[in-house]
Amino acid sequence: MKICKRCGVEHPRTMYGKDSSRKDGMKDVCKPCRQQEAAEYYGKNRENILVRDKKRYHAVDEETRKARNRKNRERYLQATYNLSSEQIERMRKEQNNKCDICEVELGADWWQIHTDHCHTTGKVRGLLCNDCNRGLGGFKDSLFALDKAMKYLRKHT
Repeated sequence: MKICKRCGVEHPRTMYGKDSSRKDGMKDVCKPCRQQEAAEYYGKNRENILVRDKKRYHAVDEETRKARNRKNRERYLQATYNLSSEQIERMRKEQNNKCDICEVELGADWWQIHTDHCHTTGKVRGLLCNDCNRGLGGFKDSLFALDKAMKYLRKHT
C-alpha cells in the first residue's frame, strides 16, 4: 500500500506507474490522479496542443510525405511478406487489377489492397479487397467453416 501525494488516499501499489526514474514526483501519484491531471492540462492547453500537432503534421510538403509513405510501405512489404512493390504490382497485373476472390476492381491506393497469405506457411496467395480479406480472416482460413457458411447461405436463400 502507498499513499498518493496528490489526493492523500492510500492505494495498492498497482495503482501507481512503474516509472520509478521520474524526477517530477509523479511516481508517487496514483493513476486516477494522473489521468485527472492530464485531462485538466489538455483542457487548458487544447488549442496549443492542436496547433503544435498540426504544425508538426504539415511541416513536411505533400511530395515528401508521399515519398515517406512509399518508403514505409516498401519496408512493411519486405519485412512482412518478403516482397517488393514491383512484385506486388506484378501480382496486381496478373489479377487484372481485381480482387482474386470477388473480382471487384482493386483501389489505386496501397491501403485498399490486401496481401492475402497463409498464416501457417506465410506464403502469399494473392491480392484481395478489404471485404474478402476480412471474410477469410473471420473464418480463420478454415475450409470447414467456409463450407458450413456456404451451406447455411444456401439453406436460407
